[in-house]
Amino acid sequence: RGALVADDFDRLKELAEADEVQPQPAELIAWLAAALRDLGEYNTSVAVLRQVHQQEPGDFWLNHELSQSLSGGGQMLEGLGYARAALALRPQSSGAWWGLAVSLRIAERFDEAIPAYRTAIELDPKNVPARQGLGFTLFRQGKLDEALAEYRTAIEIDPKYARLHTDLGFMLSVQGKPDRAIDAYEKAIELDPKSSHAHDQLAILLEKQNKVAEAIAEYRIAIELDRTQDSPHNNLGLLLENHGQVDEAIAEYRRAIELNPDQDYSHANLGNALEKQGELDEAIVEYRRAIELNPQCANAHCGLGWALCQQGKLDEAMDTCRTAIELDPTFPHPHVNLGNALKQSGKLGEAIAEFRTAIELDPEFVIARINLGDALR
Repeated sequence: RGALVADDFDRLKELAEADEVQPQPAELIAWLAAALRDLGEYNTSVAVLRQVHQQEPGDFWLNHELSQSLSGGGQMLEGLGYARAALALRPQSSGAWWGLAVSLRIAERFDEAIPAYRTAIELDPKNVPARQGLGFTLFRQGKLDEALAEYRTAIEIDPKYARLHTDLGFMLSVQGKPDRAIDAYEKAIELDPKSSHAHDQLAILLEKQNKVAEAIAEYRIAIELDRTQDSPHNNLGLLLENHGQVDEAIAEYRRAIELNPDQDYSHANLGNALEKQGELDEAIVEYRRAIELNPQCANAHCGLGWALCQQGKLDEAMDTCRTAIELDPTFPHPHVNLGNALKQSGKLGEAIAEFRTAIELDPEFVIARINLGDALR
């Protein structure tokens, strides 16, 4: 209990592995499991709960926490089973309906999650996590106005809950209201200055407004606050690369990959930066790794196509660029890369057609216009 109150994370992990776990009250074990889950220790959380659940399978909190830890750790089907067991134990509990809704949302069964969230809210109109979850699920379904309404109601109930403001900021940015989104992120940071995620999201919007120095400062704060997250490193790398600081960008991408080796877009971004430095062999390794992780990554196929083109491997380059186009028909860059490969293959007419397509997709794509001009001479 003392470790939970003191947020002593190292001690919590020690307790999770100790023989003294089982004799503790079920409620205390549930709290321990929730704390471990908040640390990202899903497997440890599940292991602790299973030990005690064998002795008390009818305990509501053990079933509830098992559902959350299993679903959060990717074991959605089993998590749903425990969520339903918890609900059966307390069918009039708003929290039980919320737990079921969370498990359904994580399993991307949104049509089932929404009525479960609504039932949780009917049972307790002030259930802020249920309103937050409903808002997020509606957002995932493209129902942005309904989602925003739920978040605003949740904020009226609990105006000091920082994460609500962070989520609201993201939705407002999607809605095309960057100034209001920035206000929401700044409110979130005022309420929770240690929110790495809020600083990271604020930096993205500042960058879009060309407030480069402010954006860099926010990314660095996000990194300082949470050195385990890859996203701020990746985002900072993109900003630095876009402003000509390619070596610094490469360092950020490498750090992002150290933290999360299985994130495809970090490998693709590193490949793009290495290609700019003329390190084609290394770039190709990164592009292929990104594609291995996510065969649908159009950015990686596009970059790989251009690197292969520069190496004179034109047939493979053209095939790779065409794959990128199939994956994302709105992406202009692979049309330019394909056009260059076709031009080098002597297929000038086809090359011109690709350059024209790139310009149709992005009329301000300067490189496409330069390549078209060269091809028409």
